[in-house]
Amino acid sequence: MKELFTSMLQALSDGQSVVLCSILASSGSTPRGAGAKMAVFADGHTVGSGEKALEVLQSKQSLVQGYCLAPNQVADIGMICGGNVTVYFQYFDPADENGRALLQGILELLRGDDDSWLVYRMDGGCVSAMGTFDEAHGLRFTDCITPEALRNLGAQLNTSGAYGMYHILGFTPEAPTLEAAFGGKKPEREVVITDKDLRDFEEKFSDELPNGGKIDFAMFGCPHFTLEEAKYIAEHIEGKKLSVPMYILVSSHALQMAERMGIYDTLAAAGAELISDSCPDQPCWHYLKGKTGITESPKCAYYPRRRGINFVIRDLDTCIEAALTGEVK
Repeated sequence: MKELFTSMLQALSDGQSVVLCSILASSGSTPRGAGAKMAVFADGHTVGSGEKALEVLQSKQSLVQGYCLAPNQVADIGMICGGNVTVYFQYFDPADENGRALLQGILELLRGDDDSWLVYRMDGGCVSAMGTFDEAHGLRFTDCITPEALRNLGAQLNTSGAYGMYHILGFTPEAPTLEAAFGGKKPEREVVITDKDLRDFEEKFSDELPNGGKIDFAMFGCPHFTLEEAKYIAEHIEGKKLSVPMYILVSSHALQMAERMGIYDTLAAAGAELISDSCPDQPCWHYLKGKTGITESPKCAYYPRRRGINFVIRDLDTCIEAALTGEVK
């Protein structure tokens, strides 16, 4: 198992994509049982002992597929064991930091002496992620906390000026457990924030929408958007035309990379602007005074208000859709 995950991590470090094939369930007579794994690399070689995996390498989309190992399936996979297997084909992108972090975490656990488990998260009956569990760290999924999420949390906490430091249980080094995070003391106050609380906040903090939900512009990047976020927007508006201007604030490095990768051209063709080294709280946005925009960032909505610029806050996908249609539905 160490060889498998070590080879995968090395391949990702070399810029090569990988598909991890895992048997999630099996019944009857099958070559391998639940938990068996193999890796298929972009150059075609395997670790473990996959035509479907090569398809996943091409599509870059993970999937779960069941197989009946009966004679009528011989032409498909060449086995007549008589059983059934369900296989999870998990795509690992060399550009995805979460995938590397997961493999590093697995190898760290494998090098230790304590019991640990690989676990799969199910959403709507489908596998959505693989993580680990051990008694020291609990349940961990690397895709739950992205660099962008950490950046957003820190930026929003700093906007209020009320929080100088935070820890995330099982994530930040100083907080492997709740006891360690608090130095053995009990928390002075416990607050539970639900999805409903977040939706209520969006409505409370947003300005009133004029003209039946019409917006004048969309603005993202407070704090600056990453290259991945700019790419995400480009993928969702490629080949389309925005109904309102869209301003995406990024660093100069992200802008240069977007130009090299063609992301800038895709955004520009749809009517979006990538702007480097700027901020919503600058006099250059004076022409937006009295207008209403949409953003995914409370910080972006907070500061420009003193300049008479109005905002409504929604999640990123809703913001993109609103920019395409010109209104918030």
